[in-house]
Amino acid sequence: MAGGIVVYVSNRIYAQRVSNLEIPNTEMVWLDIVFPHYSFLLCCVYRPPNSRNEFWDNFTLSIENATCLNQNIVITGDLNTDLLSQNPSKLTDILDMFQFTNVIHGFTRFGVTRNSLLDLALVRECSIQQSEIIDIDRSISDHNATLVDVSVKSNFKHVYKRKIWIYKNANFDQMNLDISNFDWENYMFGEGEDLDKATELFTRKFLDLAKIYIPSKLVTIRPTDKPWFNSELRLEIRKRDRLRKRSKNGSTIVKENYRKQRNHVNNMKKAAKQNYFLDLYDNINSFSTGNQKDFLENDSSFDQRKQ
Repeated sequence: MAGGIVVYVSNRIYAQRVSNLEIPNTEMVWLDIVFPHYSFLLCCVYRPPNSRNEFWDNFTLSIENATCLNQNIVITGDLNTDLLSQNPSKLTDILDMFQFTNVIHGFTRFGVTRNSLLDLALVRECSIQQSEIIDIDRSISDHNATLVDVSVKSNFKHVYKRKIWIYKNANFDQMNLDISNFDWENYMFGEGEDLDKATELFTRKFLDLAKIYIPSKLVTIRPTDKPWFNSELRLEIRKRDRLRKRSKNGSTIVKENYRKQRNHVNNMKKAAKQNYFLDLYDNINSFSTGNQKDFLENDSSFDQRKQ
């Protein structure tokens, strides 16, 4: 063991480590990168200089097992084998055997006597949008960095903040009274007959009144959430996920606690979904009877996506 490996994953990407593809005493990390309609396996590997042939045997076995799970594979890392060298190597045999293509071209390691291509990006059945070599200050490293963009057809939906009106707690009677008693004509047309200006003044004043009599709050909108999802359910899911991680190598008690929490979350999901559609059904019936005020006051669909 020598170099060491670390992999950083964005919290916008679902990635799960595939430990059963990793060979003991071989520096490699395998991840399953999953998108809504596409997935690929990512391997980060380091081969220490002067490694024995055992490394290549383990590397071959690991790739062979990976191809049984997914044909889409990307392998990156420093394999300490110069692909620009004219001499055949174990690595070139592996590339031919599994039909990998190296998408990094040029020197990545700079020595006193010679430069070489050691830091590779090996791709199998994946579409690469671009790949490049990034210059690194030689006082920091004698290796350059590499960059590879894997083309994935997937739409990210960003989480964002949004202000919502809480109509069920609004004081509509007082609001209507203030609207009726307000001198709209002088306010909007006191300086002339400019219709655009009057519209702007009306909108501004109406919203000012709405802010007084209709409470509001800032919520986090997660477009991927179901409309019946709420903050209580999200909290219980986090508890479940923490217990799941602990249960993998935990005691019988921990595993039992995870099982109970998992069942609890599933029951909460069913109840939340059922209550949401029942409320929605009642609100639609209320609106169809012509009582729009009750519809706004009782509508809970705006409160489903909470922080």
